[in-house]
Parts: sequence; C-alpha cells; structure tokens
Amino acid sequence: MAYVAPHKRLSKTQGGDPPPTPVLPNFEKSLSLNSSRSGSGKRMDKSTSHVKGIVYANGSISRWLAVPSMDVLQLPSSLSLVPATIDSPLLKSEDKMFTLVNGQSQAEHHGIKSCQLEKMWASVAETVHADLLSAFQNIRNEMVDQNPEEFKTAVVARFGKVVFRRKNPSHDLDFTKENSVSESYVKQQRRMFYTTVPVEYMDHIKIAAVPELGVHFEGEKELYYVKLADAKRPNSVVSCKCRIHKDEQKLELYKIELNPVRHVVIDMSCIAKNVDLRLALCTKKTLIALRDEEMEEIRSLISSAIFDPNVKGGLRWSLGKGKSGGQYNVVGVWHTKEDIFRNPFMKLKVRKADRYDFLTSTGEVTGEVVLRLIQIMNLLVQGSEAIDVLTMLEDALKLIEKHFLAWEGSLHSAVNQ
Repeated sequence: MAYVAPHKRLSKTQGGDPPPTPVLPNFEKSLSLNSSRSGSGKRMDKSTSHVKGIVYANGSISRWLAVPSMDVLQLPSSLSLVPATIDSPLLKSEDKMFTLVNGQSQAEHHGIKSCQLEKMWASVAETVHADLLSAFQNIRNEMVDQNPEEFKTAVVARFGKVVFRRKNPSHDLDFTKENSVSESYVKQQRRMFYTTVPVEYMDHIKIAAVPELGVHFEGEKELYYVKLADAKRPNSVVSCKCRIHKDEQKLELYKIELNPVRHVVIDMSCIAKNVDLRLALCTKKTLIALRDEEMEEIRSLISSAIFDPNVKGGLRWSLGKGKSGGQYNVVGVWHTKEDIFRNPFMKLKVRKADRYDFLTSTGEVTGEVVLRLIQIMNLLVQGSEAIDVLTMLEDALKLIEKHFLAWEGSLHSAVNQ
C-alpha cells in the first residue's frame, strides 16, 4: 500500500483509519481539562494539554466571572445556557457544549451599561489585580536562580466565547429547561475559552478599533512554528519559531522556546456583550543554551521540512524525516500570518493561524485577536505601588470594553448556537 501523509488522510468521520494513538500521554489532555477545575479562583496543579502546549504552573489561578454579576447567587432571569455547536478538533463528537445567552432587549442592555459600567469594571479590576499580584510574586520567587534573559512574562487579553461542557449527562435537561441559572451552578461546569473569531470581527478591530487605540502599524509577519516532542522534557513541547527564507524557499530558524506557562487565567462571560474576554498572566522560556548536538538535531528537522500549501499547517516531511532518531520528533506545525500594531502601552495582533497536530491527526484554521498589556506588565516588573497597577488595570478593562467587547456583530460563524 502506498504511503499517505498524515495531512492528507481522511478523517475518521470520512471513513478513513482512526488517528494514531499518541505516543506521549501528556499531550492527550484536552484544552478544557485544566480550566474545568477552577470555576472560582482555585489553585491548580501543573499539567499539560496536547500539542498546542498548554501548561499551567503549580499553584496557578483559574477563575470564571459573569460580568456584570447582578447577584452573588443568581444571574438575571433573562440568562440561560443553550446548546452550542463548535467546529473544533479539540472536542470529541460526543461533547455537548453550551454558551451563556442573554435574552434581554437592546434597551435593557443599555440600561445595565449606563448605571453599572463604572462600578462593574472597578470590581472586576480589584479581583484581577489581587490574582495578578499574588501570581507575579510567585513568579519572582521561582526566577531567583534563573537567567532573566531566558524568560518573558506577559499580561494578555484574548477575545472569543466562554463555552461550558456538561459535567454530568443527567444535567442536560437542567441546562435546557431552566429559565435561569445561578452563578454557583455555572461555576460547577467544565469550561473552555474558544478564541476563534470571524473575519468580520478581525476587520472591525483593524478598521474601527485601531485608529482609536492610538497604535501604529508595525508590520505583517508570517511565521512557521515547528512543534517538537523532547525525550528529555516529556512534559514540554519545544516550539521552533521559523521565518521563511524567500530566496531559497526554506525555513530559517531564529528562536526556540518551551510551552507558555499560565499562572493566571480569568474568563469573563460578558452577558451584555456579544464577545467574551480572557485575561491571562503567562511566562515563556527561550532555550538559549542548547548543546551543539541538540541544535544539530533540531536544524536537521527544520531543514527537512517541505512547503506544501495543500496540507494542514503548510508543511510536511518525507517518510521518516519527522524524527531525528535521537531526542526530538515533530508532533505539530503552525503557520501564522498576523498584522501587528503597537504603542508603548500595548501590542495588538490580528492573526490567522493554520495548525496541525501529528499526534491526533487533526488540524484547524482560526482567526484570533491577541492584546498584550505592556504597561501593566512593566508596572509589575518595576514593583510599582499596588494602587498604580490597579488604576492602570481598571483603565485597560474600560478600554477593552469600549473597543473590543462593544461589537454589534455575532460570533455565530465561530460558535454556532
């Protein structure tokens, strides 16, 4: 039988062979496994999910908030959890997902905004501020004996939709029959943050939000990320960031990093908006002291990649070439194209990404908007007064509400209800 590259094999639903069993069990964990543990700010153990390389630090904080929360125990009667269809390879076909939907009229929406906006974001800022200070102190303590040049820390905002996965099959009827849901009930459900946004939202950010944010266009960037399993780091994914050498049509390796590590993740269901918000505090380690033989293995894998626009992720390897025969194996590839905007306070990326996971033979193409809050991070690093960080955080949340959440369109092309 002729060899068929994994990218071109039929999916299981199309009648082809099922995807191969992953050889690294730590990569099997799903996106929502970690976030489901902590609906209300619980600390979490370090763990890893599939090839996207999501790692939570020991003692990390994950929290879900309803914004605005009218009452500690009961959300507005107009809110309900309704079934949602998400086209993502991260989910199994039997997974049942739900989103929080507001049935209020536009007039009622505006009434909530006008009377509660200031108080609401001040309250949210206080919660986020406490989590950031606590987690950042933990990061400082962990970095005492580390080379600071190897680590990058960032406060990041992502935009999309908070979706909930049933915790118990018997709860399905409760989800669909109840006229209202309590915060405590929602917090018990497993959740994930779906960061895929439609093209219309991406265009809105570039056309409407960018001019008002005061950010300048820094440029377009096209990158490939080759994801490697490392036999000596079984709980990590090594990410090789590559540019395209146009003249020679080959990859040019320029940075090697480990998985981003999440220390704080706060998901906000913005019940009077069409877009939800995630705030996260993350660290990333750059590998700058690899041995010569390690670099040789990695460069060999990168140089053997073949550009192919007809496969998911845009790269493929000839049979047997995706393994170095030593420490590293190719387990995934990303191809990203992004527009970058920046000012001294923030960095905005509007990105299209084509990802492929060799371990599960699944891939997806996504649109994403990522906002790095540079000034808040600078204040944390400088050890500024807590009140200064709180004030900057509250201002940032109001800016996000105005330019990123106040969108009249729908994410239905990313999350189909």
